[in-house]
Amino acid sequence: MSWLADCAIIPLMTDIVNPHDHFFKELFTHKENAVDFVRHYLPAPVVKLFDLTTLEICKDSFVDTALQELMSDLLYKVSLHDGQSAYIYLLFDHKSYEDTLVSLQLLGYMEWGRESG
Repeated sequence: MSWLADCAIIPLMTDIVNPHDHFFKELFTHKENAVDFVRHYLPAPVVKLFDLTTLEICKDSFVDTALQELMSDLLYKVSLHDGQSAYIYLLFDHKSYEDTLVSLQLLGYMEWGRESG
């Protein structure tokens, strides 16, 4: 059997428009990855408030359909050590280049959400 015949059985991923955002969303739907990210990238005083064993995904996406090709998001619910609940919202926008104006772009996304929601 030729190598071409072997390759023909592998499905092509032609329906994935933005593979980086899909990758991040898939990665962070696994609880252990989300907990690890929160532990390492949120400020330590904030992380100390969370009972990370209770972390759970709440909703698939809040991103407006017009922006779904640009970004992915995830919302988590977590219990605090004082018995209350909190939410952690992650917004992923993969950049293939260094973007010095990314803060303004994120502000624009938040404004878009307020106007369309």
